[in-house]
Amino acid sequence: MTEELEQLLKNLKLRRMLSVYDGIARAEKAQASYSDFVAGLLRAQWRDRQESALEWRFAGESAERWSLETFPYARQPGVNRKQIRAFAELDFVASTRTWC
Repeated sequence: MTEELEQLLKNLKLRRMLSVYDGIARAEKAQASYSDFVAGLLRAQWRDRQESALEWRFAGESAERWSLETFPYARQPGVNRKQIRAFAELDFVASTRTWC
């Protein structure tokens, strides 16, 4: 990666693209087109932003960062751990497609 490209990714706050660039470049060098390569970088950045947004929403005002594994279910008796896990699997999405 060139210094200019690295600096641009830092300036644009594309931290995930910066961290996966070399790995994607090596993995796709022989067989991928430029558009496939760029799509791989953008896909990695998009996933990172989605995960960060979910973490932010999930944590709310709390100073703690929670995930599905670290959420304090014992302190939240109204939260059904099994139901939250089922929602996280997104199985309900496939069943709604058949209705449309």
